[in-house]
Amino acid sequence: MVLAQNVTSTGGSRNLPGVVMSASPEAIWIQMDESFDSRGLSDCPVISQYTGRLIGMVVAGVNKSPTALGLHPVSSLVEKARAAFIKP
Repeated sequence: MVLAQNVTSTGGSRNLPGVVMSASPEAIWIQMDESFDSRGLSDCPVISQYTGRLIGMVVAGVNKSPTALGLHPVSSLVEKARAAFIKP
């Protein structure tokens, strides 16, 4: 199970539980436990409930029931950041 952390308009945050449906080095798709409007979740962190570690960043949402979120995996983000600092 994973938790997408959404910052609310009042400055707090709420946990949105879901389950990983597929994962690859390029993308992770999670099905959320409840349906909701996923607009505004871009760049939100997604944390493993089991390890407490960051697994990715939300980059897409499917607003059908049930809601699904597409993530950019953290390992890929780190790789791209390192590559940006390496001079050819």
